[in-house]
Amino acid sequence: MLNNQAAPFRPARLALIALAIIILLLQSGCWGSQETDEVAFVLSMGFDKGERDNLIVTFNIANPRAMTSSAPGGGAGGSGSITLVGSVEATAPVSALDLMNSATTRRLSLLHTKAYIFSEELARDGLAKWLTPLNRLPEFRETASVYIVRGKAKDFLKNNQPLLEISPSKQFELIAQISNFNSFFMPTQFYKFYEKTKIIGTESTLPIIGIHEGGLSSTKPGPTKGGNYEVGPYLAGEVPIEGKNITQFIGTAMFKRDKMIGTLNGTETRSFLLLLGQFNKATINLPDPIAGPEYFIGLKIKQGRSPEYHSKITTEGRVIIDINLFVEADIAAISSGINYENHNKTGILEKSLNQIIEKKANDLIEKCQENDTDILGFGNHIKKHFLTRREWEDFNWPERFKDVEVNIKAHTSIRRTGLQIKTTGSGAN
Repeated sequence: MLNNQAAPFRPARLALIALAIIILLLQSGCWGSQETDEVAFVLSMGFDKGERDNLIVTFNIANPRAMTSSAPGGGAGGSGSITLVGSVEATAPVSALDLMNSATTRRLSLLHTKAYIFSEELARDGLAKWLTPLNRLPEFRETASVYIVRGKAKDFLKNNQPLLEISPSKQFELIAQISNFNSFFMPTQFYKFYEKTKIIGTESTLPIIGIHEGGLSSTKPGPTKGGNYEVGPYLAGEVPIEGKNITQFIGTAMFKRDKMIGTLNGTETRSFLLLLGQFNKATINLPDPIAGPEYFIGLKIKQGRSPEYHSKITTEGRVIIDINLFVEADIAAISSGINYENHNKTGILEKSLNQIIEKKANDLIEKCQENDTDILGFGNHIKKHFLTRREWEDFNWPERFKDVEVNIKAHTSIRRTGLQIKTTGSGAN
Protein backbone atom coordinates (compact mmCIF):
# COMPACT_ATOMS: atom_id res chain seq x y z
CA MET A 1 0.00 0.00 0.00
CA LEU A 2 1.42 3.41 -1.07
CA ASN A 3 2.17 6.01 1.61
CA ASN A 4 0.72 9.39 0.42
CA GLN A 5 2.20 11.38 3.30
CA ALA A 6 5.12 13.70 2.41
CA ALA A 7 8.51 12.71 3.77
CA PRO A 8 9.61 14.95 6.62
CA PHE A 9 12.53 17.43 6.09
CA ARG A 10 15.78 15.88 7.11
CA PRO A 11 18.21 18.05 9.11
CA ALA A 12 20.92 17.73 6.41
CA ARG A 13 18.59 19.00 3.67
CA LEU A 14 17.49 21.90 5.82
CA ALA A 15 21.12 22.82 6.52
CA LEU A 16 21.94 22.83 2.78
CA ILE A 17 19.04 25.17 2.00
CA ALA A 18 20.10 27.54 4.76
CA LEU A 19 23.71 27.50 3.52
CA ALA A 20 22.60 28.31 -0.03
CA ILE A 21 20.56 31.29 1.18
CA ILE A 22 23.52 32.63 3.18
CA ILE A 23 25.85 32.31 0.16
CA LEU A 24 23.41 34.22 -2.05
CA LEU A 25 23.15 37.00 0.50
CA LEU A 26 26.92 37.27 0.79
CA GLN A 27 27.40 37.44 -2.99
CA SER A 28 25.02 40.36 -3.29
CA GLY A 29 26.89 42.41 -0.73
CA CYS A 30 29.34 45.26 -1.46
CA TRP A 31 31.90 44.53 1.20
CA GLY A 32 34.86 45.96 -0.69
CA SER A 33 33.10 48.86 -2.34
CA GLN A 34 33.72 52.55 -1.91
CA GLU A 35 31.35 55.43 -2.42
CA THR A 36 32.03 57.61 -5.45
CA ASP A 37 32.62 60.61 -3.23
CA GLU A 38 35.50 58.73 -1.57
CA VAL A 39 37.47 58.15 -4.79
CA ALA A 40 39.50 60.51 -7.01
CA PHE A 41 39.76 59.30 -10.61
CA VAL A 42 43.08 59.76 -12.39
CA LEU A 43 42.40 60.63 -16.04
CA SER A 44 46.00 60.54 -17.25
CA MET A 45 49.49 60.07 -15.83
CA GLY A 46 52.81 61.51 -16.94
CA PHE A 47 56.28 60.13 -16.25
CA ASP A 48 59.51 62.14 -16.33
CA LYS A 49 63.05 61.28 -15.37
CA GLY A 50 63.87 62.44 -11.87
CA GLU A 51 67.12 62.67 -9.97
CA ARG A 52 69.01 59.63 -8.68
CA ASP A 53 67.43 57.22 -11.20
CA ASN A 54 63.88 57.79 -9.99
CA LEU A 55 60.62 59.19 -11.38
CA ILE A 56 58.61 62.35 -11.36
CA VAL A 57 54.99 61.21 -11.74
CA THR A 58 52.32 63.74 -12.69
CA PHE A 59 48.63 63.03 -12.09
CA ASN A 60 45.76 64.61 -13.99
CA ILE A 61 42.80 64.09 -11.66
CA ALA A 62 39.11 64.74 -12.36
CA ASN A 63 37.71 67.55 -10.20
CA PRO A 64 34.10 66.56 -9.36
CA ARG A 65 33.29 70.03 -7.97
CA ALA A 66 34.01 71.71 -11.31
CA MET A 67 33.16 68.86 -13.71
CA THR A 68 29.42 69.41 -13.53
CA SER A 69 29.46 73.19 -13.97
CA SER A 70 32.53 74.22 -15.98
CA ALA A 71 32.40 75.01 -19.65
CA PRO A 72 34.62 73.28 -22.23
CA GLY A 73 38.23 74.40 -22.16
CA GLY A 74 38.38 74.88 -18.42
CA GLY A 75 41.94 73.68 -18.46
CA ALA A 76 43.92 72.09 -15.67
CA GLY A 77 45.56 73.18 -12.49
CA GLY A 78 43.45 75.52 -10.36
CA SER A 79 40.83 74.55 -7.80
CA GLY A 80 38.08 75.72 -10.14
CA SER A 81 39.45 73.79 -13.11
CA ILE A 82 37.87 70.65 -14.49
CA THR A 83 41.01 68.69 -13.69
CA LEU A 84 43.70 69.07 -11.07
CA VAL A 85 47.36 68.45 -11.87
CA GLY A 86 49.93 67.45 -9.28
CA SER A 87 53.41 65.90 -9.37
CA VAL A 88 55.37 63.75 -6.96
CA GLU A 89 58.89 62.31 -7.02
CA ALA A 90 59.09 58.59 -6.27
CA THR A 91 61.08 55.47 -6.98
CA ALA A 92 58.25 53.65 -8.79
CA PRO A 93 54.72 54.29 -10.13
CA VAL A 94 53.14 52.29 -7.29
CA SER A 95 54.83 54.27 -4.54
CA ALA A 96 53.93 57.49 -6.36
CA LEU A 97 50.24 56.65 -5.86
CA ASP A 98 50.71 56.28 -2.12
CA LEU A 99 52.77 59.46 -1.85
CA MET A 100 50.25 61.47 -3.84
CA ASN A 101 47.49 60.21 -1.59
CA SER A 102 49.22 61.95 1.32
CA ALA A 103 48.03 65.26 -0.18
CA THR A 104 44.51 64.26 -1.27
CA THR A 105 41.34 63.53 0.69
CA ARG A 106 40.21 60.83 -1.72
CA ARG A 107 41.84 57.55 -2.72
CA LEU A 108 43.38 57.77 -6.18
CA SER A 109 41.93 55.28 -8.65
CA LEU A 110 43.25 54.20 -12.07
CA LEU A 111 39.95 52.66 -13.20
CA HIS A 112 39.29 55.53 -15.60
CA THR A 113 42.84 56.40 -16.65
CA LYS A 114 42.88 56.81 -20.43
CA ALA A 115 46.49 57.79 -21.16
CA TYR A 116 50.00 57.13 -19.86
CA ILE A 117 52.53 59.68 -21.10
CA PHE A 118 56.31 59.10 -20.96
CA SER A 119 58.94 61.72 -21.68
CA GLU A 120 61.33 61.12 -24.57
CA GLU A 121 64.27 61.27 -22.16
CA LEU A 122 62.78 58.45 -20.08
CA ALA A 123 61.88 56.39 -23.15
CA ARG A 124 65.42 56.48 -24.52
CA ASP A 125 66.67 54.96 -21.26
CA GLY A 126 64.08 52.16 -21.47
CA LEU A 127 60.49 51.76 -20.26
CA ALA A 128 60.45 48.12 -19.13
CA LYS A 129 61.20 48.79 -15.45
CA TRP A 130 58.35 51.31 -15.29
CA LEU A 131 55.80 49.38 -17.37
CA THR A 132 56.02 46.10 -15.45
CA PRO A 133 54.96 47.58 -12.07
CA LEU A 134 52.01 49.32 -13.72
CA ASN A 135 50.88 46.10 -15.36
CA ARG A 136 50.53 44.40 -11.96
CA LEU A 137 48.13 46.94 -10.46
CA PRO A 138 44.58 45.47 -10.14
CA GLU A 139 42.96 48.72 -11.33
CA PHE A 140 45.33 49.19 -14.28
CA ARG A 141 43.61 49.09 -17.68
CA GLU A 142 45.72 47.55 -20.44
CA THR A 143 43.52 49.22 -23.06
CA ALA A 144 44.73 52.67 -22.00
CA SER A 145 46.71 54.59 -24.63
CA VAL A 146 50.44 55.22 -24.30
CA TYR A 147 52.25 58.28 -25.71
CA ILE A 148 55.77 59.69 -25.92
CA VAL A 149 55.99 63.42 -25.25
CA ARG A 150 58.71 65.69 -26.57
CA GLY A 151 59.88 67.59 -23.52
CA LYS A 152 58.34 67.01 -20.09
CA ALA A 153 55.19 65.03 -19.46
CA LYS A 154 54.51 67.35 -16.53
CA ASP A 155 54.50 70.39 -18.82
CA PHE A 156 52.24 68.68 -21.33
CA LEU A 157 49.60 67.80 -18.72
CA LYS A 158 49.67 71.30 -17.28
CA ASN A 159 49.28 72.95 -20.69
CA ASN A 160 46.83 70.53 -22.25
CA GLN A 161 43.52 72.40 -22.59
CA PRO A 162 41.10 70.61 -24.93
CA LEU A 163 38.85 73.39 -26.16
CA LEU A 164 36.03 71.23 -27.53
CA GLU A 165 35.81 68.69 -24.69
CA ILE A 166 34.88 69.09 -21.05
CA SER A 167 37.29 66.37 -19.96
CA PRO A 168 40.80 65.44 -21.20
CA SER A 169 39.61 61.85 -20.81
CA LYS A 170 37.19 62.38 -23.68
CA GLN A 171 39.95 64.12 -25.60
CA PHE A 172 42.16 61.03 -25.54
CA GLU A 173 39.22 58.90 -26.67
CA LEU A 174 38.50 61.12 -29.67
CA ILE A 175 42.09 61.84 -30.65
CA ALA A 176 42.52 58.17 -31.53
CA GLN A 177 39.77 58.57 -34.13
CA ILE A 178 41.44 61.62 -35.70
CA SER A 179 44.21 59.35 -36.97
CA ASN A 180 41.61 57.75 -39.24
CA PHE A 181 41.33 61.08 -41.08
CA ASN A 182 44.90 62.41 -41.21
CA SER A 183 47.09 59.29 -40.66
CA PHE A 184 49.70 61.35 -38.79
CA PHE A 185 50.07 58.91 -35.88
CA MET A 186 49.02 55.42 -34.82
CA PRO A 187 47.14 55.18 -31.51
CA THR A 188 48.68 52.41 -29.42
CA GLN A 189 47.18 50.67 -26.41
CA PHE A 190 49.37 49.55 -23.54
CA TYR A 191 48.97 45.80 -24.07
CA LYS A 192 49.91 46.02 -27.78
CA PHE A 193 53.07 47.95 -27.01
CA TYR A 194 54.00 45.66 -24.13
CA GLU A 195 53.52 42.48 -26.20
CA LYS A 196 55.77 43.70 -29.01
CA THR A 197 58.61 44.35 -26.57
CA LYS A 198 58.58 40.63 -25.75
CA ILE A 199 58.40 38.90 -29.14
CA ILE A 200 60.77 38.30 -32.06
CA GLY A 201 59.53 39.40 -35.47
CA THR A 202 58.49 42.99 -34.89
CA GLU A 203 59.36 46.04 -32.81
CA SER A 204 57.20 48.59 -31.03
CA THR A 205 56.14 52.14 -31.80
CA LEU A 206 54.29 54.82 -29.87
CA PRO A 207 52.61 58.05 -31.03
CA ILE A 208 54.36 61.34 -30.29
CA ILE A 209 52.75 64.35 -28.61
CA GLY A 210 54.20 67.73 -27.77
CA ILE A 211 53.72 71.43 -27.05
CA HIS A 212 54.01 74.24 -29.62
CA GLU A 213 54.32 77.80 -28.36
CA GLY A 214 55.54 79.50 -31.52
CA GLY A 215 52.22 80.49 -33.03
CA LEU A 216 52.36 80.32 -36.83
CA SER A 217 56.13 80.08 -36.74
CA SER A 218 57.64 76.61 -36.58
CA THR A 219 60.93 74.99 -35.67
CA LYS A 220 60.77 73.25 -39.05
CA PRO A 221 60.32 74.93 -42.46
CA GLY A 222 56.78 74.70 -43.68
CA PRO A 223 55.54 73.99 -47.23
CA THR A 224 57.22 76.13 -49.87
CA LYS A 225 56.38 76.86 -53.46
CA GLY A 226 58.38 74.88 -55.97
CA GLY A 227 57.96 71.21 -55.20
CA ASN A 228 57.99 70.82 -51.41
CA TYR A 229 54.30 70.20 -50.97
CA GLU A 230 54.45 67.66 -48.16
CA VAL A 231 51.52 67.99 -45.77
CA GLY A 232 53.06 66.62 -42.59
CA PRO A 233 56.88 66.93 -42.40
CA TYR A 234 56.61 67.69 -38.67
CA LEU A 235 56.88 66.14 -35.25
CA ALA A 236 54.53 67.14 -32.44
CA GLY A 237 55.46 70.63 -31.31
CA GLU A 238 56.57 71.77 -34.78
CA VAL A 239 53.25 72.22 -36.62
CA PRO A 240 52.70 75.96 -37.23
CA ILE A 241 49.36 76.37 -35.47
CA GLU A 242 48.19 79.41 -33.53
CA GLY A 243 45.50 79.01 -30.86
CA LYS A 244 44.74 78.49 -27.20
CA ASN A 245 45.47 74.77 -27.11
CA ILE A 246 49.19 74.37 -27.74
CA THR A 247 49.33 70.56 -27.57
CA GLN A 248 49.81 68.53 -30.75
CA PHE A 249 49.57 64.86 -31.79
CA ILE A 250 51.75 63.92 -34.78
CA GLY A 251 54.65 61.55 -35.41
CA THR A 252 55.87 58.14 -34.27
CA ALA A 253 58.55 57.01 -31.82
CA MET A 254 60.55 53.97 -32.95
CA PHE A 255 61.64 51.41 -30.39
CA LYS A 256 64.20 48.62 -30.16
CA ARG A 257 62.72 46.37 -27.49
CA ASP A 258 61.76 48.83 -24.72
CA LYS A 259 64.13 51.65 -25.70
CA MET A 260 63.23 54.53 -27.99
CA ILE A 261 65.84 54.94 -30.73
CA GLY A 262 64.36 57.31 -33.28
CA THR A 263 61.34 59.19 -34.66
CA LEU A 264 59.16 59.36 -37.76
CA ASN A 265 57.53 62.64 -38.73
CA GLY A 266 53.93 62.86 -39.95
CA THR A 267 54.79 62.15 -43.59
CA GLU A 268 56.95 59.14 -42.70
CA THR A 269 54.22 57.88 -40.40
CA ARG A 270 51.83 57.79 -43.35
CA SER A 271 54.20 55.49 -45.25
CA PHE A 272 54.56 53.40 -42.09
CA LEU A 273 50.80 52.94 -41.80
CA LEU A 274 50.48 52.18 -45.50
CA LEU A 275 53.05 49.38 -45.25
CA LEU A 276 51.30 47.98 -42.19
CA GLY A 277 47.94 48.02 -43.96
CA GLN A 278 46.56 50.38 -41.29
CA PHE A 279 46.42 53.55 -43.38
CA ASN A 280 42.87 54.86 -43.54
CA LYS A 281 42.69 58.17 -45.38
CA ALA A 282 44.53 61.46 -45.78
CA THR A 283 45.02 64.44 -48.07
CA ILE A 284 48.32 64.83 -49.92
CA ASN A 285 49.82 67.28 -52.39
CA LEU A 286 52.19 66.41 -55.20
CA PRO A 287 53.97 68.52 -57.83
CA ASP A 288 52.01 68.81 -61.06
CA PRO A 289 53.61 66.21 -63.40
CA ILE A 290 52.75 68.22 -66.55
CA ALA A 291 52.82 71.90 -65.52
CA GLY A 292 55.86 71.48 -63.28
CA PRO A 293 56.64 71.99 -59.59
CA GLU A 294 55.27 75.56 -59.56
CA TYR A 295 51.83 73.96 -59.45
CA PHE A 296 50.42 71.20 -57.28
CA ILE A 297 47.75 68.51 -57.34
CA GLY A 298 45.69 67.83 -54.22
CA LEU A 299 44.52 64.24 -53.74
CA LYS A 300 42.44 62.49 -51.12
CA ILE A 301 43.85 59.00 -50.77
CA LYS A 302 43.00 55.84 -48.88
CA GLN A 303 44.28 52.29 -48.74
CA GLY A 304 42.61 50.29 -51.48
CA ARG A 305 43.22 46.93 -49.83
CA SER A 306 45.75 45.27 -47.56
CA PRO A 307 49.30 45.18 -48.92
CA GLU A 308 50.56 41.93 -50.43
CA TYR A 309 53.78 40.50 -49.02
CA HIS A 310 55.81 37.83 -50.83
CA SER A 311 58.97 36.71 -49.05
CA LYS A 312 61.68 34.17 -49.71
CA ILE A 313 65.00 33.04 -48.28
CA THR A 314 67.66 32.15 -50.86
CA THR A 315 70.01 29.19 -50.52
CA GLU A 316 72.69 31.70 -49.51
CA GLY A 317 70.50 32.90 -46.65
CA ARG A 318 69.51 36.26 -48.21
CA VAL A 319 66.02 37.51 -47.35
CA ILE A 320 63.97 39.13 -50.14
CA ILE A 321 60.56 40.72 -49.63
CA ASP A 322 58.33 41.95 -52.45
CA ILE A 323 55.51 44.30 -51.40
CA ASN A 324 52.52 45.48 -53.43
CA LEU A 325 50.73 48.58 -52.12
CA PHE A 326 47.21 49.46 -53.26
CA VAL A 327 45.93 53.02 -53.10
CA GLU A 328 42.72 54.68 -54.20
CA ALA A 329 42.67 58.44 -54.83
CA ASP A 330 40.17 61.22 -55.49
CA ILE A 331 41.17 64.51 -57.10
CA ALA A 332 40.71 67.38 -54.63
CA ALA A 333 42.56 70.31 -56.25
CA ILE A 334 44.31 71.20 -59.52
CA SER A 335 46.15 74.52 -59.29
CA SER A 336 47.39 74.48 -62.89
CA GLY A 337 43.95 74.26 -64.52
CA ILE A 338 44.95 71.20 -66.57
CA ASN A 339 42.07 68.87 -67.32
CA TYR A 340 43.32 65.84 -65.34
CA GLU A 341 39.75 64.50 -65.27
CA ASN A 342 40.40 63.41 -68.83
CA HIS A 343 41.07 59.66 -68.86
CA ASN A 344 44.27 60.09 -70.88
CA LYS A 345 45.74 62.41 -68.23
CA THR A 346 44.47 60.49 -65.20
CA GLY A 347 47.05 57.80 -65.90
CA ILE A 348 49.80 60.43 -65.66
CA LEU A 349 48.66 61.33 -62.16
CA GLU A 350 48.49 57.68 -61.13
CA LYS A 351 52.04 57.05 -62.35
CA SER A 352 53.35 60.15 -60.56
CA LEU A 353 51.67 59.15 -57.29
CA ASN A 354 53.01 55.59 -57.59
CA GLN A 355 56.56 56.94 -57.88
CA ILE A 356 56.14 59.14 -54.79
CA ILE A 357 54.63 56.32 -52.72
CA GLU A 358 57.41 53.93 -53.71
CA LYS A 359 60.16 56.46 -52.95
CA LYS A 360 58.77 57.37 -49.53
CA ALA A 361 58.23 53.72 -48.63
CA ASN A 362 61.80 52.87 -49.62
CA ASP A 363 63.12 55.85 -47.66
CA LEU A 364 61.23 54.65 -44.59
CA ILE A 365 62.55 51.10 -44.89
CA GLU A 366 66.09 52.44 -45.25
CA LYS A 367 65.60 54.54 -42.11
CA CYS A 368 64.34 51.51 -40.17
CA GLN A 369 67.34 49.46 -41.30
CA GLU A 370 69.75 52.26 -40.37
CA ASN A 371 68.20 52.31 -36.89
CA ASP A 372 68.14 48.49 -36.85
CA THR A 373 64.52 48.22 -35.77
CA ASP A 374 61.86 46.16 -37.52
CA ILE A 375 58.82 48.28 -36.65
CA LEU A 376 57.24 47.18 -39.94
CA GLY A 377 56.97 43.59 -38.71
CA PHE A 378 58.84 42.05 -41.62
CA GLY A 379 59.90 39.25 -39.30
CA ASN A 380 56.28 38.11 -38.99
CA HIS A 381 56.30 37.44 -42.74
CA ILE A 382 59.64 35.61 -42.61
CA LYS A 383 59.05 33.25 -39.69
CA LYS A 384 56.45 31.30 -41.66
CA HIS A 385 59.37 29.74 -43.55
CA PHE A 386 60.43 27.89 -40.38
CA LEU A 387 58.76 24.79 -38.99
CA THR A 388 59.84 25.14 -35.36
CA ARG A 389 60.41 27.95 -32.92
CA ARG A 390 63.98 26.79 -32.37
CA GLU A 391 64.77 27.13 -36.10
CA TRP A 392 63.28 30.63 -36.12
CA GLU A 393 65.29 31.72 -33.08
CA ASP A 394 68.49 30.23 -34.51
CA PHE A 395 67.94 32.24 -37.71
CA ASN A 396 68.65 35.34 -35.57
CA TRP A 397 66.23 37.70 -37.31
CA PRO A 398 67.19 40.85 -35.34
CA GLU A 399 70.69 40.62 -36.80
CA ARG A 400 69.48 39.93 -40.36
CA PHE A 401 66.85 42.64 -40.66
CA LYS A 402 69.26 45.39 -41.68
CA ASP A 403 70.37 43.35 -44.72
CA VAL A 404 66.91 42.48 -46.08
CA GLU A 405 66.25 43.32 -49.73
CA VAL A 406 62.83 44.95 -50.16
CA ASN A 407 61.09 45.69 -53.46
CA ILE A 408 58.10 48.06 -53.41
CA LYS A 409 55.46 48.31 -56.12
CA ALA A 410 52.60 50.80 -55.77
CA HIS A 411 49.29 50.48 -57.59
CA THR A 412 47.16 53.64 -57.63
CA SER A 413 43.66 53.98 -59.00
CA ILE A 414 42.01 57.41 -59.27
CA ARG A 415 38.32 56.77 -58.60
CA ARG A 416 36.66 60.18 -58.51
CA THR A 417 37.28 63.76 -59.63
CA GLY A 418 35.37 65.60 -56.91
CA LEU A 419 32.42 67.80 -57.89
CA GLN A 420 33.96 68.66 -61.27
CA ILE A 421 34.04 66.46 -64.34
CA LYS A 422 36.27 68.79 -66.32
CA THR A 423 38.81 71.47 -65.36
CA THR A 424 38.97 74.61 -67.48
CA GLY A 425 41.33 77.14 -66.00
CA SER A 426 43.70 79.90 -66.91
CA GLY A 427 46.71 78.16 -65.45
CA ALA A 428 49.20 76.02 -67.33
CA ASN A 429 47.39 74.17 -70.12
